[in-house]
Amino acid sequence: MASQRSEKFVDYVLQRIHNQQDRGFAAKLKKADNEATEYQSWELLAPWVNLEHQRERKAYCLVGAHLARSRQRQDGTLGMGAALRRAQKQSNSGEELEHTPSAARLRRILACHDTLELIDVLRPVLRLLASKEVSISHARLLDDILWFHHDAARDRIRSQWAQEFFGRKEEA
Repeated sequence: MASQRSEKFVDYVLQRIHNQQDRGFAAKLKKADNEATEYQSWELLAPWVNLEHQRERKAYCLVGAHLARSRQRQDGTLGMGAALRRAQKQSNSGEELEHTPSAARLRRILACHDTLELIDVLRPVLRLLASKEVSISHARLLDDILWFHHDAARDRIRSQWAQEFFGRKEEA
């Protein structure tokens, strides 16, 4: 379950993105996950995050940029593991789940040791999910990223993502 702060951020971003009079908002936010242009989104993120805290700022940048690129009108419900599983099912390759590109992506995510590494690894994965229109829970993802630097939380997050990907039976 996502925190209220994360849910409010996601709701705010989605509302601003889909406001037809505010087209520059999404354009600025898309620049948030590029180191060279990230500063252009800071005015949008400053009310939500202390920009001096790199780990927190980059988490908000990543999630905000993904929201701006996605076509979602509301926050999704899938966790990272479930979203990767759904993306793999859409490709319908017929391979065993453990031997798919999505499984390799998840294993790389699970191998991350700190938040900044996780953010770097998630960036292309989120672009893949957006291209396949897989609706992920951005509020939950933001919380997971923000908590990833705590050892106990990191283990819980990793196991949750692995359980979602490898452990669930076929969805109805």
